Amino acid sequence: MGTIILSAAVILWFGIKLGLKPLLDLQNAISLRTPDDLRPIRRWIPIELRPLVQTTNSLFERLAKAFEIRSAFISDAAHQLRNPIASIVTQAEAAVSSPDEITLRKRVDSIARSARATGRLTNQLLSLERVRGRSLRALFEQADIVALISARIRSFAEVQLLNDIAVGFAVEGAPKPVLCDPVMIEEMMANLLDNALRYGLREGGELAVMLSFSEEEVAIVVEDDGPGIKEELRERVFDRFFRADLDFGDGCGLGLAIVADIAEAHGGSARCVLSPKGARFEIRLPLEPH
Repeated sequence: MGTIILSAAVILWFGIKLGLKPLLDLQNAISLRTPDDLRPIRRWIPIELRPLVQTTNSLFERLAKAFEIRSAFISDAAHQLRNPIASIVTQAEAAVSSPDEITLRKRVDSIARSARATGRLTNQLLSLERVRGRSLRALFEQADIVALISARIRSFAEVQLLNDIAVGFAVEGAPKPVLCDPVMIEEMMANLLDNALRYGLREGGELAVMLSFSEEEVAIVVEDDGPGIKEELRERVFDRFFRADLDFGDGCGLGLAIVADIAEAHGGSARCVLSPKGARFEIRLPLEPH
């Protein structure tokens, strides 16, 4: 009887050892990986373990994409901030050697303008990074988008009255709550309004903002009466750091890229379309992103 029990124990031990071998091999394959080695695991495994390996490979793929986005952000930030910081240093050195107070004030004023522009560029880069490379779904909530946008338009219009710029706001269709990240929607509208102010609106100009509701989506339309955007540039305006006229305005070419990313993060789209007046941007957001 003792011999039978011993034999059974030995067989059971070898059976367990053999059965766990693929899992131990998988453990060994993962443990040997370096932090920057996110290649898919490619080795034979029993059918029972394949879902685990597929899930692990999917995680590796998502991590690789996130690291790629982060590396691109760091590269872009370093590239875009290098020149303005160097300019501020140069202007500061020139200010130190100013021959008189009038020259000093002019040079300090230039430093202040450069510092403000650099600060805005930094904030835009951080906004872009906040949207890209991560899901905003955890921050979604049912929001009154009419109230969100009208509050933003109201404060914008009050300031622009001083520049003799008329700002209109209208709602078409029956308003419905939108599943979204309210903070990002406000960020999107801030960039659309800032873009219109920098590149489209002039003293005595007009800006029209409209929300149009259908059964499944809401369209946000922002239209100015400025010079407009050439047809061949309408898709490129959403590219990072692209500006239709590099000598015009002090924008950094990130505002519309942020708009497009926020729309995409909500399952929607951003387009620049033909307008008889000036530039017209249409943002379409599903009421409930899938």
